[in-house]
Amino acid sequence: MKPKLFFTVILVLAIGIGSKIAACSPVRVPFDVYANAFTPQGAYYAVEGYYTDKANFMVTYTSDSIVSVGKILPVFEYGPFGSQCENYVMPANVDENQIGKDKLRILILYKDQTTADKLVTPIFQTEGVDATGDAIRLVDSKLDPENGNTKKVMRSVLKKNLYQRLFEGKNISLDWNEEIFKPFDE
Repeated sequence: MKPKLFFTVILVLAIGIGSKIAACSPVRVPFDVYANAFTPQGAYYAVEGYYTDKANFMVTYTSDSIVSVGKILPVFEYGPFGSQCENYVMPANVDENQIGKDKLRILILYKDQTTADKLVTPIFQTEGVDATGDAIRLVDSKLDPENGNTKKVMRSVLKKNLYQRLFEGKNISLDWNEEIFKPFDE
């Protein structure tokens, strides 16, 4: 085969194969979306507790008896990974600053994936939210409709209201306060 023809064939094959590879971009759903949609009959459980290491969680409170309080369980996230966007269960790997008895967290869990022996969160939800204060605070990005730019916002809700919805099964409205996020160093 002539070199020019050989390189043309390789180029055509590479373009053809490259166009067949799907780009997988899973969407990160903010915690408040899960919390606002949470019902005892819905698709999720909730647990409170803390990470004992990068992948194991001590459960201190639960929305359902399938998950035992006082038990350390491995945490996984479930969602689309890889070039084919297939759903996989992957072990959690939280940041060191999320680990410890003094770092109380709330996790949302899939009912159909979580068992008495493992906790399974939606993709990007393995860290859950900080539950150490009187309010639950989330920092997220939001598209500004006025100028099309992305801005950081902080949303907060009273912890007692979130607990009533997640752990007591009360269908109360979660009124999230929203403000532009300004880090301490600005």
